[in-house]
Amino acid sequence: MSFSVSLDISKLNEIVGSLKNNRDQVTKACAFYVLGEARQKAPVRTGFLKDNSAVNSQYAEDGYQNVEFYAEYAPYVELGTHKMSPRPFLTPAAEKGRERLVALIKEGLIK
Repeated sequence: MSFSVSLDISKLNEIVGSLKNNRDQVTKACAFYVLGEARQKAPVRTGFLKDNSAVNSQYAEDGYQNVEFYAEYAPYVELGTHKMSPRPFLTPAAEKGRERLVALIKEGLIK
């Protein structure tokens, strides 16, 4: 006795094909979402950390969008030091961004 299952993936291929065209739009939207969340969560003393941040699309052709904070002390705020507790702002924003990315992909798959 044999048992087999066949799957018709032609629709899946069509969906994946359409996502490639929208990849840059989806990743850029997600990156700006992460940037906005991180700016809201960033601790503010002078505003320099929050104001010196941006989305870098230099590698967009490869599917990358970088959320960058240019303040020299940004990693110390995020990760802490031996004298200062961490005050993460980018990591929680990236986690929310992951949820947003999944939602954007689902929206693209449903349409």
